Amino acid sequence: MAEYAVDPRVDGAIIGVSAAWVLTAELVEFSEPEALDTRGRVDLGLDQSVAEHLQLRWFLRDTEGITAAATASDVIALATVAAPAAYVGLAVLRVGPAEASITPLAHAVIGVEGGMVALAVAEGFKLGVGAARPYVAACGDEPDCYAAMGVLDEVVLSDDGERVVAMTQEARASFYSGHASLVAGTSFALAHVIATEGEPSVPRAVLAYGVAAGLTTSVAVLRVEAARHYPSDVIAGSVIGAGIGLTLAELHQPSHRFRIVPAAGGAALTGTF
Repeated sequence: MAEYAVDPRVDGAIIGVSAAWVLTAELVEFSEPEALDTRGRVDLGLDQSVAEHLQLRWFLRDTEGITAAATASDVIALATVAAPAAYVGLAVLRVGPAEASITPLAHAVIGVEGGMVALAVAEGFKLGVGAARPYVAACGDEPDCYAAMGVLDEVVLSDDGERVVAMTQEARASFYSGHASLVAGTSFALAHVIATEGEPSVPRAVLAYGVAAGLTTSVAVLRVEAARHYPSDVIAGSVIGAGIGLTLAELHQPSHRFRIVPAAGGAALTGTF
């Protein structure tokens, strides 16, 4: 029988630092625009087929569903983390932070933490890898194509505005999917505590993990449909995000408590599994 607990100060700090890093990565341009690179993922057949499919859709002027998919993926990702976050905020206002370890408030805290840490890690990868998004390979230097896909502000136009000459930081944030990682981190962290706390229940576990997998798959498919990511991006985001969420949930069991202790030359992190 698993039990889960949170420390309002420690978990609040982790969520806060993760959120601050995500906001910084989203709002601050860490690098200058780079020259346009339309090669796509030539080494991965499935990824390359996505770019070719987008090129065909642009040729046929069939791009209406692309912006709709982007909006839908934003809504799912926001709702997945906003629901437990809102619950935490309202509960803390009602009972105070000292009672934040009670169930199901602790579950919501773990879910938010799983999602925010997963998203923070994804943002770091995006900045480090700098991979171009699928719409770059599909649109090339045609401004009208970027405009049709709702991403004209993510590229740099020539002085006469007739062609695209460079990619902004956002256009080079393909690997890996932050949306998929956020949803997977949040939903699988919540699923794990719901499925394993209390008396074992196979139906409860199947339902919890099934909902998590469904949400993650939905947002992953939508991000590919929205031309924002290749299949490899959303697969990596889903797997890494789920792994982070499950790990953080497991570490919230009291038997897995960690602490910092003095060590030769500094300090060490110790704990039990």
